[in-house]
Amino acid sequence: FCVCSLNDIIVGTVRTGVEVQETVDPNIFQKQGNNCLVIDGNALNGFASVSFAYAWDPPFIMFPSGSMVDPC
Repeated sequence: FCVCSLNDIIVGTVRTGVEVQETVDPNIFQKQGNNCLVIDGNALNGFASVSFAYAWDPPFIMFPSGSMVDPC
């Protein structure tokens, strides 16, 4: 387990042209092409979480594609 904070968290999708049907707070999830910036690039502390809802059929997979680790 890591207690370090992460900054500039980017998640990607395996599909192109993904559009969500529900409005997602852009401070939580900003679409940038086929990637999304999480919590406006701000720090997510160790053991913290972020959540949001989306609607799309069929569901699409999101995976972490980048982040910066703060010194612990």
